[in-house]
Amino acid sequence: MPSTEFAVLRVRKLKEQNLIRKTDAHNRRLSTVHHADNSGAKYKRVIGEERHLAKAIADRIAVTNCKTRSDSVLALEVLMSASPQYFRPDNPGAAGEYDRDRMTVWARASLKYAKEKWGENIICADLHLDESTPHIHLVVTPIATKQRKRRGKEEYYESCVLDANSMFGRKSLIQMQTEYAGALGPLGIRRGIRGSPAKHQQVKNFYRVVNESNNLSDNFELPAPPLTNRGEWQKNQQVRM
Repeated sequence: MPSTEFAVLRVRKLKEQNLIRKTDAHNRRLSTVHHADNSGAKYKRVIGEERHLAKAIADRIAVTNCKTRSDSVLALEVLMSASPQYFRPDNPGAAGEYDRDRMTVWARASLKYAKEKWGENIICADLHLDESTPHIHLVVTPIATKQRKRRGKEEYYESCVLDANSMFGRKSLIQMQTEYAGALGPLGIRRGIRGSPAKHQQVKNFYRVVNESNNLSDNFELPAPPLTNRGEWQKNQQVRM
Protein backbone atom coordinates (compact mmCIF):
# COMPACT_ATOMS: atom_id res chain seq x y z
CA MET A 1 0.00 0.00 0.00
CA PRO A 2 1.44 3.45 -0.94
CA SER A 3 2.52 5.71 1.91
CA THR A 4 -0.05 8.23 3.07
CA GLU A 5 2.50 10.23 5.04
CA PHE A 6 2.89 13.50 3.14
CA ALA A 7 4.97 16.61 3.71
CA VAL A 8 2.94 19.75 4.45
CA LEU A 9 4.35 23.16 3.52
CA ARG A 10 2.27 26.32 3.23
CA VAL A 11 3.34 29.94 2.68
CA ARG A 12 1.56 33.25 3.11
CA LYS A 13 2.66 36.86 2.73
CA LEU A 14 3.00 39.24 5.66
CA LYS A 15 2.54 42.75 4.30
CA GLU A 16 0.33 44.70 6.69
CA GLN A 17 1.58 45.56 10.16
CA ASN A 18 -1.70 44.40 11.66
CA LEU A 19 -1.24 40.94 10.15
CA ILE A 20 2.34 40.83 11.44
CA ARG A 21 1.11 41.64 14.97
CA LYS A 22 -1.59 38.96 14.81
CA THR A 23 0.92 36.42 13.50
CA ASP A 24 3.30 37.27 16.33
CA ALA A 25 0.54 36.90 18.93
CA HIS A 26 -0.55 33.54 17.51
CA ASN A 27 2.91 32.06 17.03
CA ARG A 28 4.22 33.11 20.45
CA ARG A 29 0.94 32.16 22.12
CA LEU A 30 0.34 35.70 23.37
CA SER A 31 -3.30 35.32 22.37
CA THR A 32 -5.74 32.51 23.10
CA VAL A 33 -5.94 29.78 20.46
CA HIS A 34 -9.34 28.21 20.96
CA HIS A 35 -8.52 24.81 19.45
CA ALA A 36 -5.24 24.45 21.36
CA ASP A 37 -4.00 23.48 24.80
CA ASN A 38 -3.36 26.98 26.17
CA SER A 39 -1.25 25.97 29.17
CA GLY A 40 1.85 27.20 27.32
CA ALA A 41 3.73 23.98 28.13
CA LYS A 42 3.85 22.79 24.53
CA TYR A 43 5.19 25.83 22.70
CA LYS A 44 8.89 26.43 22.06
CA ARG A 45 10.78 29.08 20.11
CA VAL A 46 13.50 27.08 18.38
CA ILE A 47 15.09 29.84 16.27
CA GLY A 48 15.32 33.51 17.17
CA GLU A 49 14.84 35.62 20.27
CA GLU A 50 11.58 36.22 22.10
CA ARG A 51 10.90 39.72 20.79
CA HIS A 52 8.26 41.64 18.87
CA LEU A 53 8.08 40.31 15.33
CA ALA A 54 7.57 43.69 13.65
CA LYS A 55 10.73 45.04 15.31
CA ALA A 56 12.73 41.91 14.40
CA ILE A 57 11.69 42.21 10.74
CA ALA A 58 12.48 45.93 10.68
CA ASP A 59 15.92 45.34 12.23
CA ARG A 60 16.74 42.65 9.67
CA ILE A 61 15.78 44.97 6.80
CA ALA A 62 17.76 47.84 8.33
CA VAL A 63 20.96 45.85 8.93
CA THR A 64 21.00 44.71 5.29
CA ASN A 65 20.27 48.27 4.09
CA CYS A 66 17.45 46.82 2.05
CA LYS A 67 15.26 49.25 0.15
CA THR A 68 11.49 48.96 0.62
CA ARG A 69 8.36 50.28 -1.08
CA SER A 70 4.90 50.90 0.27
CA ASP A 71 3.70 47.64 -1.31
CA SER A 72 6.73 45.54 -0.37
CA VAL A 73 6.23 42.08 1.11
CA LEU A 74 8.28 42.49 4.28
CA ALA A 75 8.19 38.84 5.31
CA LEU A 76 6.49 35.52 4.70
CA GLU A 77 5.21 32.91 7.09
CA VAL A 78 6.09 29.31 6.29
CA LEU A 79 4.20 26.47 7.95
CA MET A 80 5.88 23.06 7.98
CA SER A 81 4.27 19.83 9.10
CA ALA A 82 3.38 16.32 7.94
CA SER A 83 0.31 14.12 7.76
CA PRO A 84 -1.16 12.96 11.09
CA GLN A 85 -0.35 9.37 10.03
CA TYR A 86 3.34 10.13 10.46
CA PHE A 87 3.09 11.52 14.00
CA ARG A 88 0.63 8.91 15.31
CA PRO A 89 0.66 5.90 12.95
CA ASP A 90 -1.40 3.69 15.28
CA ASN A 91 -4.24 6.20 15.66
CA PRO A 92 -4.13 9.10 13.14
CA GLY A 93 -7.48 10.44 14.34
CA ALA A 94 -6.29 11.02 17.93
CA ALA A 95 -6.00 14.80 17.71
CA GLY A 96 -3.27 16.20 19.91
CA GLU A 97 -1.33 12.95 20.33
CA TYR A 98 2.09 12.34 18.80
CA ASP A 99 4.99 9.91 19.02
CA ARG A 100 7.76 11.86 20.70
CA ASP A 101 10.64 10.24 18.81
CA ARG A 102 8.94 10.68 15.43
CA MET A 103 8.17 14.30 16.21
CA THR A 104 11.76 14.98 17.29
CA VAL A 105 13.41 13.66 14.13
CA TRP A 106 10.82 15.47 11.98
CA ALA A 107 11.54 18.77 13.80
CA ARG A 108 15.29 18.38 13.34
CA ALA A 109 14.98 17.52 9.65
CA SER A 110 12.56 20.40 9.03
CA LEU A 111 14.74 22.99 10.75
CA LYS A 112 17.86 21.70 9.00
CA TYR A 113 16.13 22.20 5.65
CA ALA A 114 14.88 25.67 6.65
CA LYS A 115 18.30 26.88 7.78
CA GLU A 116 19.97 25.61 4.62
CA LYS A 117 17.24 27.20 2.48
CA TRP A 118 16.82 30.63 4.10
CA GLY A 119 19.76 31.07 6.47
CA GLU A 120 19.95 34.53 8.03
CA ASN A 121 16.62 35.46 6.44
CA ILE A 122 14.90 33.37 9.12
CA ILE A 123 13.57 35.79 11.71
CA CYS A 124 12.13 33.13 14.00
CA ALA A 125 10.72 29.61 14.18
CA ASP A 126 8.13 28.34 16.65
CA LEU A 127 7.34 24.70 17.37
CA HIS A 128 3.69 24.07 18.26
CA LEU A 129 2.68 20.81 19.88
CA ASP A 130 -0.53 22.09 21.43
CA GLU A 131 -2.83 21.72 18.41
CA SER A 132 -4.08 18.68 16.53
CA THR A 133 -0.81 17.92 14.71
CA PRO A 134 2.78 19.09 15.45
CA HIS A 135 3.94 21.92 13.20
CA ILE A 136 6.48 24.72 12.91
CA HIS A 137 5.83 28.35 11.98
CA LEU A 138 8.76 30.20 10.42
CA VAL A 139 8.91 33.88 9.52
CA VAL A 140 11.32 34.63 6.67
CA THR A 141 12.36 37.93 5.10
CA PRO A 142 12.62 37.66 1.27
CA ILE A 143 15.92 39.54 1.10
CA ALA A 144 18.12 38.78 -1.90
CA THR A 145 21.38 40.26 -3.14
CA LYS A 146 21.39 41.53 -6.72
CA GLN A 147 23.95 43.08 -9.03
CA ARG A 148 23.23 46.70 -9.96
CA LYS A 149 24.93 48.82 -12.62
CA ARG A 150 25.99 52.33 -11.73
CA ARG A 151 24.29 54.88 -13.93
CA GLY A 152 26.50 55.95 -16.83
CA LYS A 153 29.37 53.68 -15.79
CA GLU A 154 30.54 50.17 -16.52
CA GLU A 155 30.60 49.47 -12.80
CA TYR A 156 28.46 47.09 -10.78
CA TYR A 157 27.65 46.86 -7.14
CA GLU A 158 25.62 44.57 -4.88
CA SER A 159 22.33 45.72 -3.44
CA CYS A 160 19.89 44.00 -1.08
CA VAL A 161 16.27 43.97 -2.20
CA LEU A 162 13.00 42.47 -1.04
CA ASP A 163 12.23 39.91 -3.72
CA ALA A 164 9.27 37.80 -2.62
CA ASN A 165 8.17 37.27 -6.24
CA SER A 166 11.36 35.38 -7.08
CA MET A 167 12.03 33.67 -3.77
CA PHE A 168 8.41 32.64 -3.17
CA GLY A 169 6.86 32.77 -6.63
CA ARG A 170 4.92 29.87 -8.15
CA LYS A 171 7.98 28.05 -9.53
CA SER A 172 9.87 28.51 -6.28
CA LEU A 173 6.93 27.18 -4.25
CA ILE A 174 6.74 24.05 -6.42
CA GLN A 175 10.46 23.55 -5.94
CA MET A 176 10.10 24.08 -2.18
CA GLN A 177 7.45 21.38 -1.94
CA THR A 178 9.82 18.96 -3.66
CA GLU A 179 12.83 19.99 -1.58
CA TYR A 180 11.01 19.76 1.74
CA ALA A 181 9.62 16.34 0.91
CA GLY A 182 13.15 15.29 -0.07
CA ALA A 183 14.48 16.46 3.29
CA LEU A 184 11.83 14.34 5.04
CA GLY A 185 12.23 11.39 2.67
CA PRO A 186 14.43 9.34 5.05
CA LEU A 187 11.55 9.46 7.54
CA GLY A 188 9.18 7.82 5.07
CA ILE A 189 7.42 11.12 4.27
CA ARG A 190 6.82 11.90 0.61
CA ARG A 191 5.65 14.72 -1.61
CA GLY A 192 2.03 15.17 -2.61
CA ILE A 193 1.22 14.37 -6.22
CA ARG A 194 2.07 17.22 -8.58
CA GLY A 195 -0.86 18.23 -10.73
CA SER A 196 -3.34 16.68 -8.32
CA PRO A 197 -6.88 18.15 -8.55
CA ALA A 198 -6.68 18.82 -4.81
CA LYS A 199 -6.59 22.57 -4.24
CA HIS A 200 -4.38 24.42 -1.76
CA GLN A 201 -6.21 26.02 1.13
CA GLN A 202 -6.94 29.73 1.03
CA VAL A 203 -5.02 32.04 3.37
CA LYS A 204 -7.99 32.25 5.74
CA ASN A 205 -7.58 28.50 6.35
CA PHE A 206 -3.80 28.74 6.84
CA TYR A 207 -3.87 27.64 10.46
CA ARG A 208 -6.67 25.11 10.05
CA VAL A 209 -4.80 23.10 7.41
CA VAL A 210 -2.31 21.69 9.90
CA ASN A 211 -5.11 20.47 12.17
CA GLU A 212 -6.44 18.51 9.27
CA SER A 213 -3.91 17.29 7.53
CA ASN A 214 21.77 24.31 13.95
CA ASN A 215 19.63 26.12 16.68
CA LEU A 216 17.94 22.91 17.55
CA SER A 217 20.69 20.73 19.01
CA ASP A 218 20.73 16.97 19.39
CA ASN A 219 19.84 17.20 23.07
CA PHE A 220 17.35 20.04 22.97
CA GLU A 221 14.49 19.96 25.47
CA LEU A 222 11.04 19.69 23.93
CA PRO A 223 7.82 20.84 25.54
CA ALA A 224 6.12 18.32 27.78
CA PRO A 225 4.28 15.28 26.35
CA PRO A 226 0.47 15.34 26.23
CA LEU A 227 -1.13 16.59 29.44
CA THR A 228 -2.89 14.33 31.93
CA ASN A 229 -6.20 16.04 31.17
CA ARG A 230 -5.82 15.22 27.48
CA GLY A 231 -9.26 13.57 27.29
CA GLU A 232 -11.05 16.69 28.50
CA TRP A 233 -9.03 18.91 26.18
CA GLN A 234 -9.80 16.68 23.16
CA LYS A 235 -13.51 16.80 24.01
CA ASN A 236 -13.42 20.61 24.14
CA GLN A 237 -11.42 20.76 20.92
CA GLN A 238 -13.93 18.61 19.05
CA VAL A 239 -16.73 20.91 20.17
CA ARG A 240 -14.89 24.01 19.00
CA MET A 241 -13.72 22.71 15.61
